[in-house]
Amino acid sequence: MVVVSIAVAIGIYLLPVKPLKVKEETKEEKEEKVASEDTFDAGTYFSGKKEALEVLLQDSLNLLDNQLESAAGAEEKLEHLEKITDFCYRNKLAALAAKYEKKKIEWSSDPDELKKTGDRLIRISFVEEQNPGARLYISNAAIKAYNKALEVDPDNIDTKVRVASAYMDGTNQVMQGVTLLLEVLDDDPENVDANLILGRYGIISGQLDKALSRLNTVIEQDSTIAEAYLYRAEALNGLGRTEEAIADFERCKKLLDNPQLEREIDIFIKELKNN
Repeated sequence: MVVVSIAVAIGIYLLPVKPLKVKEETKEEKEEKVASEDTFDAGTYFSGKKEALEVLLQDSLNLLDNQLESAAGAEEKLEHLEKITDFCYRNKLAALAAKYEKKKIEWSSDPDELKKTGDRLIRISFVEEQNPGARLYISNAAIKAYNKALEVDPDNIDTKVRVASAYMDGTNQVMQGVTLLLEVLDDDPENVDANLILGRYGIISGQLDKALSRLNTVIEQDSTIAEAYLYRAEALNGLGRTEEAIADFERCKKLLDNPQLEREIDIFIKELKNN
């Protein structure tokens, strides 16, 4: 599809604001992800990350680990886990941060904190982590955090959208995510995030008319979402409505405030005009 690579870049650029957006995977990438779930050894992986640290960082982390081990009760455990994750983030140790974020899920019962934990895990999986097995492991941890939040607050639409996105983009369990999003739309037909995600997947699955309808709903609710124009441009282009697609690319570009991405969009616009 014409906008696959630019969609990835924009998705990562917007990640702090919106739930995760990634490219459509190839058959080979999906097979690699499935295989990695069966072969990934989390203990060995995280031990290797720790052993690769400079001695001073290793010693500091060992000290924090010992404090965590001696902590009593959920509140104290969570307090020490927060110290360890802060240490990891300060020292740019994203993989190790994920290890301790996952531990928070066991001890936390606050749905807002669980959702924040899921968000941090998703960001690590999508932006920081390169190892396919680790990415899948961390995405599954995020899903666990979101689902535990839903156990406490089962009607929270925002959490449902987040766990659906994690299923679809993080673990390729697309139908499980779609089912959750359709539940959201039963309660809130104009929900922006659910319609945006389903609109994107409508394009991936070739259901362009449905995708266009969902993306129109998004833009009617919020005309400032760059991704909505990006995906609508793809749907319009697929339907042969080239001039409208170019107009949406232009709208997307204006909303990004990112020169590099604007240049990439200009390339796509030029290609469409020359076809």
